[in-house]
Amino acid sequence: MQHIQWVDGQADDHPAWMDRGLLFADGVFESMRVQDGGLPLWSWHRDRLMQAIDSLHLPVSMARIEDHLAGHLAQLKEGVLRLTLTRGQGGGYRPRADAKVCLISQWRELGTGPSGLRATLLQQRLGHVPMLAGLKHLQKLEQVLLQGELDSHPGCDEALVQDIAGQVIEGVASNVFMVHRYVLHTPAIEQCGVAGVMRAWILDRCRRVRIPTRIRALEVSDFLNADEVFFCNAVRGIMPVHELLGRSMTTGVITSKLQLELAQVLRHA
Repeated sequence: MQHIQWVDGQADDHPAWMDRGLLFADGVFESMRVQDGGLPLWSWHRDRLMQAIDSLHLPVSMARIEDHLAGHLAQLKEGVLRLTLTRGQGGGYRPRADAKVCLISQWRELGTGPSGLRATLLQQRLGHVPMLAGLKHLQKLEQVLLQGELDSHPGCDEALVQDIAGQVIEGVASNVFMVHRYVLHTPAIEQCGVAGVMRAWILDRCRRVRIPTRIRALEVSDFLNADEVFFCNAVRGIMPVHELLGRSMTTGVITSKLQLELAQVLRHA
């Protein structure tokens, strides 16, 4: 599979060993779908990126980020563009005063995935870190370990991931929704988890098309009793679950409606 990487606008295959992203996971990233030389969901990625920059006090302007992206998009085919921001070079826990935020772009081809997911439940759980909850920061060791556990379940594509209190929070690489009696529910993420771009898009679209939604604490039993379940992220979109912990499920009317709404957005981006 082809890969391309730029560091601060220059072709580069080797990150600097003193970069704070490598030393301390001091930074954030966005994984964005590239289509027709553009980023169809950029406004949503931009909003989340601005929130992360503000939360982590990263000294970088959105104008610099957009100039960086514009320099690459025209030459890219359909695929996935990961934009990583690190706080720059050097320092200990206290960053250097003159550190400059480093921008790293990496493009890869968009692979194919199953039309319906087979999902399980993982035993490892997410810890509570409220100061980082919602952010797509670089500290992803929990997800690395969760992916390793998921790989031990042959045939499973995703999994429900709980926090230390036993509440379902998300999937390994996605957010998760369930439908019960035509109401769409998704877990609260005040203590841990990622505020995904597709999650935000879905909640906004539901307000526009008057699909009732609830953001609340959810148990595994809620998902087992659901009428519909789907995972989602900005790259793969909306991914319906066809089997959850051995229970067969179908793509229901709300999931199908949201898939059509998203297809229209991507088609006219």
